[in-house]
Amino acid sequence: LRFFEGKHYFQIIGDELSAFRVSFSDAVNKHTSTITLWTERGAANHSKMLETDQAWNYFDDLTEFYFTRRDSITTEAELLSNPAKLRSMLSVYAENVERLEGENKTLNATVDSLEKYFTKGMTIPAFCKGLNGVNTAKIMWWAMERNWLYNEQKDPEKKPRWRVASYAR
Repeated sequence: LRFFEGKHYFQIIGDELSAFRVSFSDAVNKHTSTITLWTERGAANHSKMLETDQAWNYFDDLTEFYFTRRDSITTEAELLSNPAKLRSMLSVYAENVERLEGENKTLNATVDSLEKYFTKGMTIPAFCKGLNGVNTAKIMWWAMERNWLYNEQKDPEKKPRWRVASYAR
């Protein structure tokens, strides 16, 4: 056996197939009794047997990855036997954690400073008023373009009457 279920493919039959067919009714024929779904690993192994351009392209990608990246893949044993490399990796990790914590503090401060502009149930005009100088009409048209609002007023000569098109969930 070259292909193992759960590793290279998954077989869908019986009740699982019935449930699968409900979700993908256009893709699964009603007379289908079994479906085989290939994993990426199974598809890679399959590419060794097939003589299609797509299979050869996939196999080329696999060999390219193998020959260009195999030296950069470090095993756990190599890491444990090379304290300098392990120290270097831990140092990079610590720097990343420190940088991300700093970015997180900055973002939290930004959110806190902007929180005063938002309250539950606030209307767009009230929001614009709090920003001083923001053109409410432009914001309303912008919201309409995104289907958040619609103009109930059908006469283009009259002032718009805005209504909510959909509510945030």
